[in-house]
Amino acid sequence: MWIRRLTERRNRIQMNKMKRFIQISVLMLGAAVLGRPAFAAVSSQPDPNRNCSLSINLQPENLDAPPAAGTRTALYYVADADFSGNDVQFTFCDDFADCGLVLDDITDTALAEQLSVYAGNAAVQCDVKTADDRGSLSYTDLQQGLYLLAALEVPEGYMAFEPFLVCLPQTAEDHWAYDVTAVPKLLFVSSEDTRLRVQKVWENDEGEDRPQEVTVRLMNADGVYDTVTLNADINWQYTWDALPDRADWYVQEINVPAHYTVSYTHDGLIFTVKNTRNPDPPPAETTVTSATQTTGQTTATQSGQTTPAPTTPANNGSGEKLVQTGQLKWPVPMLAAGGLLMIACGAAVRSRGRKQNDEEKC
Repeated sequence: MWIRRLTERRNRIQMNKMKRFIQISVLMLGAAVLGRPAFAAVSSQPDPNRNCSLSINLQPENLDAPPAAGTRTALYYVADADFSGNDVQFTFCDDFADCGLVLDDITDTALAEQLSVYAGNAAVQCDVKTADDRGSLSYTDLQQGLYLLAALEVPEGYMAFEPFLVCLPQTAEDHWAYDVTAVPKLLFVSSEDTRLRVQKVWENDEGEDRPQEVTVRLMNADGVYDTVTLNADINWQYTWDALPDRADWYVQEINVPAHYTVSYTHDGLIFTVKNTRNPDPPPAETTVTSATQTTGQTTATQSGQTTPAPTTPANNGSGEKLVQTGQLKWPVPMLAAGGLLMIACGAAVRSRGRKQNDEEKC
C-alpha cells in the first residue's frame, strides 16, 4: 500500500512540474503577444483622440484550482508612445524618467521586473484593482501609451504572475484595437510541492573581479524568512524544502558587488539572481602640447614628420645673439677691413676734389 502511495505522490510531483513548464510557456507567449505591437498590417495611425481599456482575466493553470478571486493588481503608466513611424517609439514619462533603464525590448520579462521594482521603491502612482469572484478585472479610460501590470496580492496557494508590459492600442488584423484583453496564467501551488530554489548567474564577467560569495535573503510579506550564502562550492545555488504554503515568496541580494547590476526573474519556484558586470568607462582623452625645437634646419612634430624650421637666431638669455650652428666666421674680419679701406679711399678722393675746387676759385 505504501509503495503505491509513494508512486502516486511521485507521479503527482512530475505532473505538477510539467504543468508549471506549460504555464510558464503560455505566460511567456502571452506576454510576447501583448508586449510587441505590430504595425505592418495597419497603414494608418491610431486615432489620438480615442482612449483605451485593458481587461484582465486571471486564469488558474490548474483546472481544478479555485478562481483567483481577490487578486490585487497595479497598473502603471510607463511611457508615451509615438506611432508616426513604422515602429513605435517610447519615451519614459516623468515618473520613470530616472529609472536608468532602456525600452529596447518591451517583451523582456527582466525589463518588466526591473520597472516593477523601481516603481515600488519610488512609490510611483498606480491604479489598483481587485479581481471579482471570477478572477476578472478591467481598467478603462486609459490614454494611449505603454503600461506595466504587476500583481500586488494573490489568493493563498497561488504564485503571482510575472509583471509584463503592454502597449495600448494594438493592432488586430487590419485595424487598431483600443480595447485589449490580457490573460495572465497563475500557478496554483500544492502544499506537498512547496520547494524553492535560488540560483546565481554572472553575465559579462570573466571571474577576475567576482566576489568569493554573495548573500541572498528569502523573503515574503512578513519580512525575511531565511538568509543563505552562495558560492562556487555549491554551484551558486540553494534549495529550500518544505516551505510554508504561501504565494508571496521572493529573493533579494544584499550588498551587491561593486561594478555589477542585479536583476531578478523567476520561473515558478525557481528564482534567478543575475549580476551583470558594468562596462568599464572609456579612458579619458588627454591633449599633449610639445614644444617646437627651432635650432637646426628642421623641427619635430607630434606625428613624427619633419617640417622646415624658421631661422630665428637664438640668444643666450642676456640679449646677445649667438652664432648659429654651421655658420662660417672667418670672412667677418676681412669684410670689416675691406669696408674700412673703402671708407678711407672715399674720404681721400672727396678731400682731393675739394682742394682742386679751391685752387680754381683762387
